[in-house]
This record gives sequence, structure tokens and C-alpha cells, in this order.
Amino acid sequence: MKTAVLYTSKHGTTYSIAKHISMALSADVFSLNELEVDSLSHYETIILGTPIYAGKSYGNMDLFCRDNLDTLLAKRIALFASGLTASKRKQQRQLQTAYLKPLYNHSSIAVFVGGAINISKLTLVEKLLTKTRLKVDADVTDIDQPAIELLIAAVA
Repeated sequence: MKTAVLYTSKHGTTYSIAKHISMALSADVFSLNELEVDSLSHYETIILGTPIYAGKSYGNMDLFCRDNLDTLLAKRIALFASGLTASKRKQQRQLQTAYLKPLYNHSSIAVFVGGAINISKLTLVEKLLTKTRLKVDADVTDIDQPAIELLIAAVA
């Protein structure tokens, strides 16, 4: 069964998680920015990953899902979202709103995988927002490895 991991990433955490998943599953991995949509026909399973910023999915994930909803709904789908939301309830809500409802409902698994902040990669505005909203002014890593392994096991 051929699998592709498609992701958006701003500072690299979601890319690192997508790469880990792709290696564990011997899957192809693509940034949505480099993906040729026609190539999706070659895959039976699609794993989508997006970071959460200010409670919403990042980049063009939402537009990609809207534009390709019929194609995605014809595939086996797994979803993940990354971020540093502490509350499990908020994580679940952000995961559900990161993807279109029909896609979320169609997915075989959807997991929130935690996240990381590398302060040196942030812009000045991002540093200020991170300090005021998250009360973080140093690097933080809070990756939920068991959630990642659960997704891998569900897709394998």
C-alpha cells in the first residue's frame, strides 16, 4: 500500500514529525508547497500534518483540503496536528478544526502530536507573541511520541 505524508511547516517541527512518520512507514513525504496534486493518484493512503498557530492550521493546508476534498475522501486518510497547547481538550478541539469536518470524520486516525519552539527561528513579533501568549521565552520541546507511534501503528 503506497503512502504519502503531506505537511505544512513554518519553523520545521511539523516537517521533522512528518519525516519521522514517513521513514517509519517507508512513505513518500511532500511539503504542500512542492506537491503536484496529480501525483496523489499514485497513493492509497494520505497522511496530512499541519502545525497549529493561534488555534488554526498553518499555511495552505485548509485551501489544499478544500480544493482536493473529493480526491482525499477517496483515499485512506490519517491526520495529525502539532502545537504547544497544554490542555487535552483544547488540543482535541484544535485538531478537529484544523481539518474540514468531512475529512476529519473520514480519517482512520487523527492525533495531536505536541510541538516545539526554537526561539532563534522566530521573528521578533513571533517572540513577543510566544512570550505573552504561551509565557515561553526559551526553547521548548513537548513532542508526544506515543501519539506519533499510535498514528504509525494505525497506518502500518
